[in-house]
Amino acid sequence: DLRNNLISSIDPGAFWGLSSLKRLDLTNNRIGCLNADIFRGLTNLVRLNLSGNLFSSLSQGTFDYLGSLRSLEFQTEYLLCDCNILWMHRWVKERNITVRDTRCVYPKSLQAQPVTGVKQELLTCDPP
Repeated sequence: DLRNNLISSIDPGAFWGLSSLKRLDLTNNRIGCLNADIFRGLTNLVRLNLSGNLFSSLSQGTFDYLGSLRSLEFQTEYLLCDCNILWMHRWVKERNITVRDTRCVYPKSLQAQPVTGVKQELLTCDPP
């Protein structure tokens, strides 16, 4: 449980050696960017909560090392639902992962919609 610790960045490999960890709560920190290698070593992680941080998007491959993941939460005040999260949309469906309490904030047309409930054709990167 690492919530409410003012964490602003996590080095790649920071969780290496914690292969028995099942739940990780990073809620309400100041994480602005999630590196693709950030969760390397967490092979048995089942539940991850990243809510209340500062990132607006998730890079493709962010969760590649989380082979046991079943529950994910990443609500932020900045979550942008556009073409850059299409990979995550597909990944969640393929792996049958439950995404809890996570809603789009931007663009305004998708605001408050559950991130996994948005139709893929609406996840565009068209200029305004």
